[in-house]
Amino acid sequence: MDNIWTEGYLHGNEERIFVNTSLGCRASCSYCYLPRVGYTTGGNIERFNTARIVLNSLFNSNQFIEGKMGTIISIGCFSECWDIMNKMETIQIIEEVIEKGNPIQLATKRFIDYKEILHIATKLKWEGQLSIFISCASISNWGRVEKGTVSPRLRFKSFNIQDKLGIPCYLYMKPVLRDITILDIEKYLDVIKEYKIEAIVGSIFSTNSSEEKAPILPGKLYYDKKSDEAVIKEYLSSVCNVYDTSVEPINNRRSVFA
Repeated sequence: MDNIWTEGYLHGNEERIFVNTSLGCRASCSYCYLPRVGYTTGGNIERFNTARIVLNSLFNSNQFIEGKMGTIISIGCFSECWDIMNKMETIQIIEEVIEKGNPIQLATKRFIDYKEILHIATKLKWEGQLSIFISCASISNWGRVEKGTVSPRLRFKSFNIQDKLGIPCYLYMKPVLRDITILDIEKYLDVIKEYKIEAIVGSIFSTNSSEEKAPILPGKLYYDKKSDEAVIKEYLSSVCNVYDTSVEPINNRRSVFA
């Protein structure tokens, strides 16, 4: 396995591979797991690679299964995929994976203007091939817990992509922060109603061992479930579908539109 895998630019297995063209993040979210696994946050990112090199390693790997029912490609996990520093690399990855037919997902705390991906929408092979997850752990306290990101209100404007381009977008409430995320439950509900989107409500990652391993670095990171999650899920379920993980709606779509 080459250093593209061992350094973290690629990470995963046949079911799902996380793809990064940089390692680390210029934001400094209070709950971030990156420092715990060896990547820097809150400053300049010095570890970059090109989309071309990363894609060559991905496509030539035995881990990658091509096609609609093949490997889910998740852009990011050790980086912010829509940072100005690597946005164009992310776009290149999306364009080339589209041609392979695989489902693609990206999660971001940035604003994605639909005009930036207008050309991508015309290349998609099947409905729901690309999914966008707008991450937000707190609306009213984002400046404290998600330093270095853009405001939730600006992020949420990304949801216009669903209406304008037909690309499914999701409110990514992951992680749920105890006694923080739940304070904005009515605000989240208003966002869901305004943009007619679905939601993912997920657990924070921890290095404390538990029965449920995280999809990123299993054996090093685990889910740390909070009681707030169940309350939020039940409340939001009155107006939309709510999922535990981001792969659930992807699997639903590629099965329905097989």
